[in-house]
Amino acid sequence: MLCDVMYKSGEILRSTLLGTTATYRVMRDDGDGVLVEVIDAPGLPQGFQMRLTADAARALERVVDKSTSTCCGGFGPASGPIPDG
Repeated sequence: MLCDVMYKSGEILRSTLLGTTATYRVMRDDGDGVLVEVIDAPGLPQGFQMRLTADAARALERVVDKSTSTCCGGFGPASGPIPDG
């Protein structure tokens, strides 16, 4: 059984499109959407907060530390260390 997609405050989400990367920090997941804060995104100021739909959040890459992940036994989209910022 796969775990439900839920995001914890502080988790990092990343999107790479057309040669650019945007990185966001999860502030809150209310089940219908995810409030995120910009860490680094072209055209958006650092610290800018926005709400993503659940579908939009699922489309982003989840950046997790595999050694501390408990959801789904550490399986699923994962890569590298959490970026400083």
